[in-house]
Amino acid sequence: MFKTTLLPLFLLTPSLASALENPVIEITKFERTSSSIVVEGTARVVPPGTKMWVIVKSINGKPVDESRNTIQSMEDVFISNDGTFKATIKRYGSLDRYTFPNGKYQIEFYASFSRAWQSIEVAKAAGVKLDAQGRSDLGEPRALPRSSDLRPQAIGGTKVRFLKALRTIDVRRRTGEEPVRVFAPSVQVSKIQFRERWPLTVNSGTISCDPVPPVPEMPNIRFITFTSNGRTYALNGIAMGYEKRRGWLDIRTIWKDDPNPAIPGQKIDISPLINLGLPLCM
Repeated sequence: MFKTTLLPLFLLTPSLASALENPVIEITKFERTSSSIVVEGTARVVPPGTKMWVIVKSINGKPVDESRNTIQSMEDVFISNDGTFKATIKRYGSLDRYTFPNGKYQIEFYASFSRAWQSIEVAKAAGVKLDAQGRSDLGEPRALPRSSDLRPQAIGGTKVRFLKALRTIDVRRRTGEEPVRVFAPSVQVSKIQFRERWPLTVNSGTISCDPVPPVPEMPNIRFITFTSNGRTYALNGIAMGYEKRRGWLDIRTIWKDDPNPAIPGQKIDISPLINLGLPLCM
């Protein structure tokens, strides 16, 4: 079981609710833990039981590249009977080892009101048309009033309103407070361990596993890297494919030729180093 360390409660930035028309979402507080941001608030207008996702869209004005990182509530968030909600936001695949940096986070609260998303009770309360089998149309919430948080989106030429509420929170460390430091799992290796079968031109280094998968749809794939003298190299094949995007170096620049090759140009087998890194990803 992972131990979660709560960091101090942070104040919200001045609310923009007054500038919104009949806003649905109001954030009342949030906390940063050792691996997540917990957001609490209230939801007006929408029925109790409404399901939504809570997604980080940008950090300090820089959009989150959702093809590489997904930062959102790991479980569906539901509006309770008293109109409150609580969302725990994590970085997908972080395995409780990710520290959220200080800064301004733009968060989107998103929901459709179709039956693909909501229960029959919520869809009915929102004014969605249902057939005799309880199936909905595109999910227009006819019973919900006009709101700047309920934004129309064209689907097949028909405009349907979705909950798409954007809010900004400001996560900052208090003066004198030490940040929580989170490191990828790693192991030290050296030439002494491998003797003549040491495959690199440097004498030692650190093998690490990046806990975030390169492709969210393939959560069991991990980057394995080797770091020596302050330089980090992509070690396994999947990491090599992301070298330029991650700023890693080509391991071949320090990969030794085999002194007794079976075929010309053969390198010393590097798989023992990769095999040391694989258990770090478990």
